Amino acid sequence: MKQRIFTGLVLLAVLIPVIIFSDTFIFPAAAAICSVIGVYEVLACTGQAKHFALSIPALCYAAAGPLLAKTRFATAYGVLLAITLMFLFYLLYAHVFMSGKISTKDIAVVFMTSVYITVSFTCIILLRDSKEYGKYIYLLIFIGAWITDIFAYFGGFLFGKHKLCPKVSPKKTIEGSICGIVFCSLAFVLYSMFVSKIENIEPNYPMIALIGAFISMISQLGDLAASAIKRDYNIKDYGKIFPGHGGILDRFDSILAVAPFLFILTGNPDFITIFNQTI
Repeated sequence: MKQRIFTGLVLLAVLIPVIIFSDTFIFPAAAAICSVIGVYEVLACTGQAKHFALSIPALCYAAAGPLLAKTRFATAYGVLLAITLMFLFYLLYAHVFMSGKISTKDIAVVFMTSVYITVSFTCIILLRDSKEYGKYIYLLIFIGAWITDIFAYFGGFLFGKHKLCPKVSPKKTIEGSICGIVFCSLAFVLYSMFVSKIENIEPNYPMIALIGAFISMISQLGDLAASAIKRDYNIKDYGKIFPGHGGILDRFDSILAVAPFLFILTGNPDFITIFNQTI
């Protein structure tokens, strides 16, 4: 427990400056590093890291997404699609020329996991740099994931009686899940109240509460999905970079699930209006 607390404090000490300077290149650089480590962790977990013809391009792709998001191509989302397609075609051609050494399953695993992790970290950067309220909205990714995780844990500890998904995560309960949803929704509303004081705007609180509940459910599904992969490959943690906490994917599993969904929501112009009561 002491190790977990100490590591958590160190992580917080690193995260705060990164968030403070999130409008600089420090933020995408940090996201790119996390993306590369995360992709490597899942490649090692699934046994694909040893296939250098697959792992090296996957790691390059993992770094490219977040870094490109901060360049002048940031508004051209087609760039992310383009490098993703290039990565896919490379994997397919590698399968052709390395038949017998690389299987279709290898290609599928590398592509699915690399794209999921890379696109998610890239979405964080794109959200931060969105023109309207981006500097506030991107923080909802972390608020949603962490508040859900904290209150689902304590809710389950205090009230948990019914298992949520025992085959994947035996300790998670339905009662804990409900607590996570309720408090995430409340956190979104309170955060929006804070933003309204700074920007002098009137948020649409009922819609924000609904979005908070939805994001909480996505966060929990992301956590369960990461656990399912670990169970399939019979591992406890994806990595050991954070003593007592595991690896990047162990700490960012919920965040990776939330980021793309919040980005999709903000792709609808009406979403931005949750901060001015016109949705």
